[in-house]
Amino acid sequence: MRLNPDRPAQALLPWIFLVLLLPGIGGCRDLPFSAGDQFSGTPVSVEPDEVRYKQGELWHLDRINAPRAWRLVAEREALGRVSPVVLAVVDSALDQDHEDLHAVISEEGAVFLGDDPSADPHDHGTHVAGLAGALGGNEKGVVGAAFNGYRRVLVPLLPVTVLSETGEGSLSDLVEGIYYAAGGRPGASGARPARPAGVINLSLGIASLWGTSREALHGAIRFAAEKDVVLVAAAGNNPAGGLSRVDYPARFPEVVAVGALDRDDNRASFSHYGEDLELVAPGENLVSTVPGEGTPENLYKAMSGTSMAAPLVSAVAALMRAVNPRLSAEQIRQILQETARDLGSPGRNDQFGFGLVDAGAAVVQAAGEGSPSLRLSTRSVAGTDPGFSPAPEDLLWNEEGVPRVVVVPVREILQDSQELDRLGRELSQQRGISFVSRGVLLRAEVSSGERGSTLLEELNAHPLVQIAFQDEIIHFSR
Repeated sequence: MRLNPDRPAQALLPWIFLVLLLPGIGGCRDLPFSAGDQFSGTPVSVEPDEVRYKQGELWHLDRINAPRAWRLVAEREALGRVSPVVLAVVDSALDQDHEDLHAVISEEGAVFLGDDPSADPHDHGTHVAGLAGALGGNEKGVVGAAFNGYRRVLVPLLPVTVLSETGEGSLSDLVEGIYYAAGGRPGASGARPARPAGVINLSLGIASLWGTSREALHGAIRFAAEKDVVLVAAAGNNPAGGLSRVDYPARFPEVVAVGALDRDDNRASFSHYGEDLELVAPGENLVSTVPGEGTPENLYKAMSGTSMAAPLVSAVAALMRAVNPRLSAEQIRQILQETARDLGSPGRNDQFGFGLVDAGAAVVQAAGEGSPSLRLSTRSVAGTDPGFSPAPEDLLWNEEGVPRVVVVPVREILQDSQELDRLGRELSQQRGISFVSRGVLLRAEVSSGERGSTLLEELNAHPLVQIAFQDEIIHFSR
């Protein structure tokens, strides 16, 4: 290097320091961080100052090695080498004014509850949100697995309401919610999320799905997977004892199925397990945020379920993307599997999957990875053939089920409200029942005299219909 005699030598010192510092960045030097991700402010501590953490009430955070992940993320942020990742909480309504959540909500989100455009805050969704992303370092309440107490929020939460205050919702609303979170369709207000989700948490499920209902949900899951979204879902629960098969949507191959552990690293008695289980995380008596009034004690409580385990894994996946945005969803899953702490019989097993999620090890490996060679898990990521053609048994109508048929149009119409309305009018005239356009789907109430199986057969043969299905009831996994 030739020195400019007219330039003081001291002026070169910051650049010499930067050159010496860059090799230690560990592979993130050329990552596509946004212009707004530059360093500003003074360093902050990643040691939570929340009393509950110091007293050991938030035991699950140490169990998943979260503090190690927080330290690495803070170091990267000090160098301006992190990028925020939106985590969608597809659940019941969050308390967006909660003292530990209001600063981490990315935007108002959307509500998919039939004709109801709003929903009151609910314990389940608020609790799940807190476990993933409650604000850390504010001396209040709890801290989420993503910490979010850095100079800025690195894992903002996107609320997507698909479950009512009773804990139930419809399959059609869940399908719409997933499309919305992945940025594929507007909400009821006609607006898409300002920033689509990089991770979607699904602490909900249904024990069995078949035929066109299963394919409709799988289509939404595949859509999000094609958008390179990391999908995480609760394995499901049974108070009388966990079943040997996980619920949907956790059972789909594109989704990380998460089971629950107790405090002694045993499979929680209620947690489903089986060949589709991928990871486990603490899920018994975890303290997190809930709606409430009055004293701060009313704003937090302990809850149990695989619903509580899933957001811990979702938060880890988001932090991995924050330190290395180039990682694909499949690479993130690979790293989560490789870094999980083995439990039970050696290697992957049906009780614990690949093991207990290790936030520290996963984030460290993610930060140092460029393009790891993919070693796919035992679960294929290909999914069902998009050219799904329903067999006669797929079109059976459940007379005791929800008397509603739902139409998912082909993708060319998904984002065209005028074409969707036109299709609705056409189907209404052909079938003599009223198809209502709400969001991206068409819905029609079916009378007891209508032959549901025939209706499904004719609708699925329509060239502008991607899939038609009988609606189902879903519920949160708890």
